[in-house]
Amino acid sequence: MRINARGVFLGSKYSAQQFLKQEPRANGMRGWIVNLASMVSNIGMQGLTGYTASKGAVAAMTRTIALDLAKKGVVANCIAPGFSQTAMLDNALGGALSDAAEGVKAVIPRGIFGHPIDHARAAVYLASDDAQWVTGITLNVDGGLVAQ
Repeated sequence: MRINARGVFLGSKYSAQQFLKQEPRANGMRGWIVNLASMVSNIGMQGLTGYTASKGAVAAMTRTIALDLAKKGVVANCIAPGFSQTAMLDNALGGALSDAAEGVKAVIPRGIFGHPIDHARAAVYLASDDAQWVTGITLNVDGGLVAQ
């Protein structure tokens, strides 16, 4: 909780303070906050109570930040990554990613793992002028996992 929730809280707080000191751009925007939650903020996952609670806190906090800052030219959103081919997933599977990969992929509607670039592209969108009217959402970048 200290890192996942408090760290995001402090990062959002100090970003917002800086954004509010800035003059708005021509489109009225002062800044974009993009936080990282997790698919487990939408669905539970056995054995990950603390992690799930911390990522749920990030999603809820982001919605509230979005409401607090909406009229001030700052939008806030978060991304909820799904199973992505990273060292974190391999560690979560006890180093058995190669052995468990097919079983994990079977529960993902797209049938493939995501990659860090998928989440980066979502963040770039949410921090762009194209998303200036998008605020308070959790964008699931998970191959359709939580849509089930």
